[in-house]
Amino acid sequence: MSITFLDFVRKVARERRKKGFVIKGGKGSGWFAPPKGTHTKQSRKRVENKKTTGIKVTSKPSGKLLVSKLSKGKGYIQAMHRGDSVTIVNVEVEESQRGKGLGKALYEDVISYAKQNSLLLRGDITSEIGAIRVWASLKRRGYNVIRHPQAESLYEGNTKIAEYVPGLKEPVYTIDFRRKSNKG
Repeated sequence: MSITFLDFVRKVARERRKKGFVIKGGKGSGWFAPPKGTHTKQSRKRVENKKTTGIKVTSKPSGKLLVSKLSKGKGYIQAMHRGDSVTIVNVEVEESQRGKGLGKALYEDVISYAKQNSLLLRGDITSEIGAIRVWASLKRRGYNVIRHPQAESLYEGNTKIAEYVPGLKEPVYTIDFRRKSNKG
């Protein structure tokens, strides 16, 4: 006896409903999520890997140095708080761990600090491709990310590798938490 693809999908859906899975999403585009309160080992591992130490503040003559590290030692972020702004100075994530949302988790620590203290968050004067992806992700998540109007992209062949503002020592990206138009 042969079974059609549609019959197979219906059978899988029935079995998943019996196990407590629920359908998420709109009609025809739904996906199954595990029952509330349950997590797969893989999703637990993803959450554990994104844990950070939180912001540690050290006073320096030039301002306050902010540092946050990933709990598994796979990366860190450094930023300087001077006056009414926080400038991201350095972000590093191990190459084998890139693309897993770890950089975003580090940025979230600095964003939280800037938001709590109503500061202007400034990116670096040169944003490499990993940072560009994080800023784009923050914009998709509702933050008012502002790209400098004179920013240009730097290419190696046909591949974008960085963005910078030619002739100026200005950050490519900023989020202004001094205004109330941001996510929060």
